[in-house]
Formats: sequence, structure tokens, C-alpha cells
Amino acid sequence: MPDVFDEWALAADRETGALALQASTDLLRCVQAALQRMRDGAYGLCVGCEKEISLKRLQAVPWAARCVH
Repeated sequence: MPDVFDEWALAADRETGALALQASTDLLRCVQAALQRMRDGAYGLCVGCEKEISLKRLQAVPWAARCVH
């Protein structure tokens, strides 16, 4: 029979797994959106202000949808 610590550890593992899955899902959505912007000819333009996103930012975060400002 699991003790309180085992139950706590199992719950923490589940929470960590859920958070990792959510982060992966969010990243996948961002990448898919960037691919769609490429298809639409809008890749590299900020979705907020429509100015160009710097090359340095896109090299660091290729799925970036917004400029730094």
C-alpha cells in the first residue's frame, strides 16, 4: 500500500507530465501557425503591429509571431 509520500510523488509526476504535454502542444501550435504564415506570405511580420520581426529574433525563435516591441 502506498504511503502519503508515494501518493504525493505520483501526483507530482502526473502534474509534471501534464505541464510538459501542454508545453509541447503550445509549441506545436506556434510552429503550425508559423508555417501557415509562410504559406500566406506573412512570415516574419509581427501579427500585432505588422512590422518586420528582426532576423536575429527569428533565428532564435523561428515561430515568433510578434516583434520584441
